[in-house]
Amino acid sequence: MCIRDSSFTTSAKRDGISLDWESSFVRGKSPFTFDQGSTEHRLEWRLEREGALRISLSGAISLAEGPGPIDGTISWGERADWRLDFELDPLAGELSSTRLSGKWEGDGLELSWKIPYFPEEGRFEAATIGVATSESGRSLELTLRLDPNDPSLESAKLAAEIESESGWGASLGVTYSPPATVFRAIEYGIFRDIADCVRVGIEQKEDEVWLYGSITAFPDAVLRYAPGSTSLKFGG
Repeated sequence: MCIRDSSFTTSAKRDGISLDWESSFVRGKSPFTFDQGSTEHRLEWRLEREGALRISLSGAISLAEGPGPIDGTISWGERADWRLDFELDPLAGELSSTRLSGKWEGDGLELSWKIPYFPEEGRFEAATIGVATSESGRSLELTLRLDPNDPSLESAKLAAEIESESGWGASLGVTYSPPATVFRAIEYGIFRDIADCVRVGIEQKEDEVWLYGSITAFPDAVLRYAPGSTSLKFGG
């Protein structure tokens, strides 16, 4: 049987509140179960508040399935930037996940932290604390990964980088994971920054040699290629 699919969307926004309505209609029935559709009506909404205490809430309501989870963000701070992300189940009235993160900067020093928590399960995921400093083409960063449930250190990574005025530089990173008595992972490489925009380099990482390119303004936008295994990776 012939199947026809049509959709309709509309939106409105006022005083920091936005509403989006989406409806889709399916006519006919496919003989294949994986291709059988149904009419859907979905309302997406978002509420935002600016100011010293910034709040953002968003969610969706399906007329067939009811309300979905509510995603929220609360951010604040003057001397330090704090942010609380959470997901709320509106039917149960319970938080399913939260993450407290933040950053403080001062006198060439930067401190950051991320603490995820799952209230339904009553447990934390690994928390991270970072300390970084940079000056005149040199940078040093220490990242600690901690287990808040049974307070202990999961790993510690120390990364150093030095760069000349010509754009050439070198990097070195070492990771310690208890209960080892020696560093388990050692990374090193050389790179070249081009026009303060693009970085290309070669590095030893994860027991392989990688060629990579990245956009300096977006540290996580890295494309890596390992000639030895022909592996290709994207991401920080």
